[in-house]
Amino acid sequence: MMIIIPLMVCIVKHFAFSGYFTALKNQFFCIILDVLKILDQEGLMPVTFIEHKGRKILYTDFSSMRNPEDTLALSDISDKLYQEYGDNVRHLMNFENTVISPEFFEKVKKLGKKNVAKCYKDAFVGITKLKAVLLKGYLMFTSGSRTARVFEDIEQAKDWLAEN
Repeated sequence: MMIIIPLMVCIVKHFAFSGYFTALKNQFFCIILDVLKILDQEGLMPVTFIEHKGRKILYTDFSSMRNPEDTLALSDISDKLYQEYGDNVRHLMNFENTVISPEFFEKVKKLGKKNVAKCYKDAFVGITKLKAVLLKGYLMFTSGSRTARVFEDIEQAKDWLAEN
């Protein structure tokens, strides 16, 4: 399953942003969207809205992503949903066993700076010591340190995000 999701993310990104919608591509794109809806219903979508204790949370699951293109594509999709959320975004990001590339770091710094005013709380899971150094730099750059916390597991992070 972990191979299928990044592949589908790349395919969707290619078709969504290429601008070349022939009838065949449009049909294929609809099929991919249907599969993504099924994955979302099953809780397998890498970016989705979840509800916890009555609070809406944007969940971005970068876990086990090893390919930099996959993390970049997923950050694009996450940003689109971030914009749909509205204000006071509660965002949970899972980075367990994820490879962070310099390109990804630069991209999320720009997205973080752009979205800092909309952010209510950011929760990070899967942050190793090396990733903690990068995260500290990211939070200083985006001025997000007052609204962010690192957690050992997803349930603790969801509980914190659901608090006022």
